[in-house]
Amino acid sequence: MEADTFTARISRTRTAAALSKAQAHFTHTDSGGTVKGAGTWRADELLNYQSYGCGIVHFPDGDVILPPNFCGGAVKMSVTLTTPIGELPGTMTVICIIGPNPPNSIDAKAGEGVMLVVPGIVNFNHTDGGDNVIIQAS
Repeated sequence: MEADTFTARISRTRTAAALSKAQAHFTHTDSGGTVKGAGTWRADELLNYQSYGCGIVHFPDGDVILPPNFCGGAVKMSVTLTTPIGELPGTMTVICIIGPNPPNSIDAKAGEGVMLVVPGIVNFNHTDGGDNVIIQAS
């Protein structure tokens, strides 16, 4: 059975610190592609950042070398979703698999992406792919 999906859009690449202050759009669709909800989300607070390192992505067919300030990790933040039914608090985690140390539980095909928990309403608890990068600013 296919599940609903949550798509978060950020218009440009950001540092982990800037991502925690981001505001962007989201769309919630069902498995048939019907939009069930949409609006904006705002990052309120950086809760945790786990770095996976920088400058390389490991693929089964060979490594890809990237600029040394292109980094990966898990950025966990508290967010506020603005929806047609009002503002809803949630927790969002953005995953980027760049770096020599991504967790073994993350695969290159679907490992990148976004997870979102809105308590009592919805739990998007796994990623479904994405193209994310965290730029190291200092």
